[in-house]
Amino acid sequence: MPASSAEPVAGAIDHLDALTRRYTRHSCFYGGMYPQEQRECETRVTVRIRARRITLDAVHP
Repeated sequence: MPASSAEPVAGAIDHLDALTRRYTRHSCFYGGMYPQEQRECETRVTVRIRARRITLDAVHP
């Protein structure tokens, strides 16, 4: 069994635009920061990863 599972999440472009507005002065990624023509050449995907197990290795003095 894999250590985590992943599923695609809708709205990758909307999320990218929200991050662009938050961290830059531009209103959108494509057409603002990046050429609009590049949008047709790229596929943006957001993936939600859910861990099934977390292992910590800490050193205690």
